[in-house]
Amino acid sequence: MTSSRVAQGGLLDAYAAMHPQRFAEAVAPAGADAQDLLAGLSDESLRRVVACLPQLMAAELLEGAADETIIRWLSETPSHDAVRIFRRVEEQRRSRLLALLPRRRRNELARTAFFRPGTIGAVATLDFVSVQRDAAVPAAVDALRSRASDSAPVLVVDDEDRLVGRLDLALALTRGPQASVGDCLSPVRPLLASASVRVAVDAFANQPQPWLPVVDDARRLVGLLSASQLRRDRAEPSPGAREPLAEIAVAMFELLADLPGLLFDGRRDR
Repeated sequence: MTSSRVAQGGLLDAYAAMHPQRFAEAVAPAGADAQDLLAGLSDESLRRVVACLPQLMAAELLEGAADETIIRWLSETPSHDAVRIFRRVEEQRRSRLLALLPRRRRNELARTAFFRPGTIGAVATLDFVSVQRDAAVPAAVDALRSRASDSAPVLVVDDEDRLVGRLDLALALTRGPQASVGDCLSPVRPLLASASVRVAVDAFANQPQPWLPVVDDARRLVGLLSASQLRRDRAEPSPGAREPLAEIAVAMFELLADLPGLLFDGRRDR
């Protein structure tokens, strides 16, 4: 392999690691031709991209992966990506893989990954922050700092993980450090995980909320759904979409254009 091909492969891998969703969207229309690109990715980059690939393409790739590889991906990836990967594993392998996972991750997947396609539970994300109702306000503040999105709510649950409300930030900031989260609640109307996605569309249309919690039939918190995420999942490809791999090509050219400046700055700093 020539040095230029090695460099090209390294740039593709770096782009896939930094932008797995965009990489997956670019290679998806290529079908079988995308397999060569995916085969050249590192394990870390491939794990991130698989979570973003269309169902059938990801399922085909996972079918040829060893159990040890899938278990490592499911154990090391963030919860919301682990659910997406697990849903793409063929059904006859799922029970075997679940039994080999750490208990906490096994419970997360077992609770959220078996919702039927077209339901709210199947598109909800595990990328949310929750705190116990009897937790102190400082613990909730720590949760605020760790959450993925500034607009996402901090959800409050009881000892059985049942949703009891959302943290009222104004109250939490005015209460003393000895106050509990249960004293700083605002009501929230959740979505039922087993309901149709159409129910979520109507709910967001009627409620000006960017996020809504998702619960199971026992009101246990199983996920979070955002209006923007719902729009992405339901979006159809635009008529003016670029040809397969064009998105990656554009990004690669942009990166190559920046390389001289990066190299020059690096030498100047020495």
